[in-house]
Amino acid sequence: MASFGCLRPVTAPSPQRRKLDEADVQWLIDFAARGLTPDLTVLLDAPPEVGLARVLARRGANRLDAESLEFHQRVRARFLDMAASHPARYLVVPADAPIDQVAGAIAQRVDELLAARARPGGPRVAV
Repeated sequence: MASFGCLRPVTAPSPQRRKLDEADVQWLIDFAARGLTPDLTVLLDAPPEVGLARVLARRGANRLDAESLEFHQRVRARFLDMAASHPARYLVVPADAPIDQVAGAIAQRVDELLAARARPGGPRVAV
């Protein structure tokens, strides 16, 4: 597994929720991560209604889950924007796909990253 996002996905909701300046949030992420960027972030994408239903079936809602549907839609849009901005570093996988397809898509991307690392002169991938 590469680093599967470390700080980036965790912070994606923050600017949307609190209307924080995007540049300030990015500066804080870069400062906290000390310049490290994940080689791969896997985004398991599902409509907020589906994700919330899954969470509520497993357990009760926490403060984040209890936010409005509009909030969750904005957060999803933010994650998808991040993925579209950096397609080489993100893998978007439909979360409603069969588990073997989800696992296969992730394994294939990780294999590609590792193969690139193994090639002489290939990019360094920290795994």
